[in-house]
Amino acid sequence: MGRDARQALDTGDAVAILKWVRVEDEQKARAMLQTVVSLRAKYPEHAKGLDRSFFGTLLTIRRDGERPQQRASSNATGTP
Repeated sequence: MGRDARQALDTGDAVAILKWVRVEDEQKARAMLQTVVSLRAKYPEHAKGLDRSFFGTLLTIRRDGERPQQRASSNATGTP
C-alpha cells in the first residue's frame, strides 16, 4: 500500500490507491488525495507531515472497510 500511496501523492492520481479502499470510500480517498496534493504544492516545507497524515488516513479508511458492518438490530435473521 505504501508504494501505491506514494505514487498517488507524486502523480496526483488516485487510481493507485483505489484498490485499497471500498467502493463506498473511493470519493473520500480521492478528496483526501486532492486536498493533500494541493496543500503540498502550497506548503512544500510541510510535505513530510502531510504525507504521513495521508498515509495514516488512508490506512484508517482501509481498516474501517475491513471491519464487519454493524447491524441496526441485534437480531440477524430479521424475525422477532
